[in-house]
Amino acid sequence: MGPPTGRRPRLPLWTWLVLSHLLAFALPVAAFLGTGAFAMDLQRQTRKSLENQAVLLELLIRAELRQAREHDPQAGVAALADQLDPALDEFAQSTFAGVRVVDLDGTVVASTGPMLGADLSGRPEVREALAGRAGWINRKSPPVAPGRGQPSAVPAEGERLYVATPIQLGPEPDAPVVGALLLSRSPRGTWQVLRNMGPRLDVGISASLVVMLGLVASMGWGFSRTIRRLSRATDRLAAGQGPDTPRDPDLGRALGSRIDEVAALAEDFRAMSDRLRARLEYIAEFAGNVSHEFKTPIATLRGTLELLEDDPEMPATQRALFLTNALAELHRMQRLVDGLLALARADQRGQREPVDLGALATELAALHPGVQVQGAGATVQADRRQLEVALGNLVDNALEHGGAQVRVRLRPWVEADRCGVDVEDDGAGISEANQARVFDRFFTTARERGGTGLGLALVKAVAEAHGGGVALESRTGHTRFRLWLPLPTPGR
Repeated sequence: MGPPTGRRPRLPLWTWLVLSHLLAFALPVAAFLGTGAFAMDLQRQTRKSLENQAVLLELLIRAELRQAREHDPQAGVAALADQLDPALDEFAQSTFAGVRVVDLDGTVVASTGPMLGADLSGRPEVREALAGRAGWINRKSPPVAPGRGQPSAVPAEGERLYVATPIQLGPEPDAPVVGALLLSRSPRGTWQVLRNMGPRLDVGISASLVVMLGLVASMGWGFSRTIRRLSRATDRLAAGQGPDTPRDPDLGRALGSRIDEVAALAEDFRAMSDRLRARLEYIAEFAGNVSHEFKTPIATLRGTLELLEDDPEMPATQRALFLTNALAELHRMQRLVDGLLALARADQRGQREPVDLGALATELAALHPGVQVQGAGATVQADRRQLEVALGNLVDNALEHGGAQVRVRLRPWVEADRCGVDVEDDGAGISEANQARVFDRFFTTARERGGTGLGLALVKAVAEAHGGGVALESRTGHTRFRLWLPLPTPGR
């Protein structure tokens, strides 16, 4: 692993997987706690609990008040203080809720805490209850004014939920209100609930983390193993050992990966290695061919110069013959160099533009008297100059090898997914032995006429560089070279 670049760290794949999974594990928890939804639900549960408890206390107070009014028809909730205090204390011990009973003036007449006699009429929830409607609020209670028997103000309490309900003489909705119940309790906090759930929660989180880390380790090992295999195959390719897929276990196993992207990467790597191997073989073969083709003229030139140097008294006619031969070899070498440069450029992707093959065939026919054009072509994206050279080579080849009376025709054509130009002649044809070699570099049957054997090789290179190809059919009286290219994909 190389040094990190920039400020971003370079970490192993399994480390990134662990970090990403931990983040994915933590995000729901953070959303659960951060949105406050859990705290709101705890508050709602507390409110419902206090409301239910208020209903039970109201039934108790209503029953006691009915008994008290049998002796005093005007008795209110203040008359029940002595009976209510023990019941409220017992209630508070079992529910952990604070309870206050207020009369119609908002004065506390019974309480589980130190607020007996306090005036609560200013509290909105108490006003709502005395008006016959239940109310609730969540707040910190401010200090209250001293009530009966209270020497000073009562200190403020902590954050609590207050629920106030009316005390009515009967169960009917329109029954007279004689007071109100004010119940309060601190809702359970989120962290308090989590601490109470601690043992089971710890076991669940630990088990989830173990399972998650196990999955991460398995996935990371599988991913890294495939990438390491491709890395080893790349190293072999860089060292000049082109991977042979049937015998390369690393690349073969990567191709069998169950991960679609990894298998696609391995397939792309195999295609790249095949192209590189083919290119290396092409370069090696090309270098051998060039060496062979240049060896003969170089040897001829060397011999000629040595003879001229060794025999200064050579007759002028013989000297002129040697110089003529040497100049012919130099011209041949120049043609070879020009052909090799054209062949090298054909392998490169040149500037592509729309090219009408029918119009191009017509232009070529105009340069060669007697050449006919039959048919209409299609428009392709191609290097116009390269196509012009390729088709020109095919026409020149037909005119040169077809014979004195040969007739040459250019036939543009279009099929379902490809198009091209056929170059036909009615010459003597090409023998079966030569048909298999006509596209080979430096193969020529006209070497004595200065042929380099690069013309048809250039045609093949241009066609393949454009994603197409060239094919040959030949018999006595009919020869056809078919140059074809793929049609452009719609929308591209």
